[in-house]
Amino acid sequence: MSFNPSQPIRPRYHPEDGTVMNYATFPPVNRLNRAFKVCSSASMITQCRLYRAAYKGEFERQMATSDIHQWCFHDTNITKAQMGYVLVRSVIYEPRLMMNNKMVGKATMTYVFRTDKDLLYGLEWMICTWLRRFLNIGATQDQLIGPNAEEIAKELDLLGNSDDENYLEVYESKFYDSRYFIPEPNWLELCAGLKENIPERPAELRAPRTAIRDLSVKT
Repeated sequence: MSFNPSQPIRPRYHPEDGTVMNYATFPPVNRLNRAFKVCSSASMITQCRLYRAAYKGEFERQMATSDIHQWCFHDTNITKAQMGYVLVRSVIYEPRLMMNNKMVGKATMTYVFRTDKDLLYGLEWMICTWLRRFLNIGATQDQLIGPNAEEIAKELDLLGNSDDENYLEVYESKFYDSRYFIPEPNWLELCAGLKENIPERPAELRAPRTAIRDLSVKT
């Protein structure tokens, strides 16, 4: 169940091995605080840059915090803390893990995602909070996007597939423009009574079909 009718519904079972995917579809109430904003300029940049990297398969299942930050935000003023607010609220489990690794040489904070889709799908509830309204600001009548989940899914694909130049022109260059200001929703009110629809067990995958043996007697 989602607070947003235009948010695409994604599968809960991983298509390859049937693993249950524990991405979030709305903000966990116990993880809300004043520092976390979905519709602030910094948060929107963070969501989009992480989404584009996840969409293009640039992330591993376990990554050092510093590596993610350097890869996505080296040319911005986005802090590791801002990045962390978004990453933690993309899933319904704790993704942070302190790791002692001889290769690194010191204790390192990492983010661990249980499947390669958890982060991708978990970022979508945040982006879908503002995406439709953002794209409709300044749009002509025939360019308006309705509250249709299929249309929003196409827009998410465009965001994920965009090259750097197109992304900066269509999205990030406008995030600090006051004309595109989007107020923060009342999350406690919107999410009251919502529960994540998480299956209790992995999907039972059927055995692959095998060829029928030829048992006829050869003469």
